[in-house]
Amino acid sequence: LEADPIEFFDAVLAVGGACGSTAWVLSVLAVHNWQLALFDLEAQEEVWGADNRVLIASSYVPSGSVERVDGGYELSGRWHFSSGCDHARWLFLGGVVPRDKDAPPPPDMRTFLLPESDYRIEDNWFVAGLAGSGSKDIVVEQVFVPEHRTHRFADLLAIDSPGNSVNTSPLFRVPFGGIFLNGVSTPALGVARGALAQFVESSRTRVMADKSPADVDAFTQLRLAEVTASLDGAYLQLAANMAEMVTLAERCDKPTLKRRARYRWDAARTTRIATEAVDAVFEASGGRAIFDSNPLQRAFRDVHAMRGHFNNNPEKAAQVYARAELGFPNKEFLL
Repeated sequence: LEADPIEFFDAVLAVGGACGSTAWVLSVLAVHNWQLALFDLEAQEEVWGADNRVLIASSYVPSGSVERVDGGYELSGRWHFSSGCDHARWLFLGGVVPRDKDAPPPPDMRTFLLPESDYRIEDNWFVAGLAGSGSKDIVVEQVFVPEHRTHRFADLLAIDSPGNSVNTSPLFRVPFGGIFLNGVSTPALGVARGALAQFVESSRTRVMADKSPADVDAFTQLRLAEVTASLDGAYLQLAANMAEMVTLAERCDKPTLKRRARYRWDAARTTRIATEAVDAVFEASGGRAIFDSNPLQRAFRDVHAMRGHFNNNPEKAAQVYARAELGFPNKEFLL
């Protein structure tokens, strides 16, 4: 449909209010389909030629080995945290191509595209949070990946990928970081919204331990007001950033690296805001919040699992933005 990104993220928010794991898998896998449209056309046709509903999972951290061979690359190793991999028929794996001795930095980081026949899923996903995401390990043993099934991060950073010549919608000129980073932060905002809704509903009829009704409990009311405002602020920032990126893409302009560093910081900060919001309503809900039957305990576990994602680290993202604002050289791929 090539819809506006904020429409997609609104859907992720709605799903996240009901189930964090479902929202996480929806968001991550959909971002992969968006990225596949930036690959060489031959790769797109391999994946979508027979069935355009095929899904792609991923593990971007370059934890395996990459060797140059005739016509492409050979991959081996183990990659972790491949969310939704059981539903996918293809896989994105991150890897660094060995450089020639005289090649200038930065390293040649790429996404490698593999069919399900080329990897094995190891079921080691026994976790406290995001249990339903199925983010299992991927094992690859000396698999050949042709050149056309790779995607250079340098092309993503330049917003000039092979797929841009065939997929010309402004959607595909939005920076990769703007889509991917919000893809792993927006589910947390959805979980926090769901936790707030649950807190509001339960607080209407809650009777405190001292038998006083909720309408005289100033602590509960203050938490509700503060959390509502913080979550609304995070959403408004998300919507404003998406609108800015789309407007620039429609004009065939590119946001500066400084703005893109700010998008990254805003995305990571959203996860921090969401985590703090869930903590606040969980704390204010009393002892009943810890029961398995209470949705708040799952929201608490899921949002903390999301916060653990590398790109949801607000301290790291703050440094990326501050370096850009201060004029220091950029060292980031995901912008």
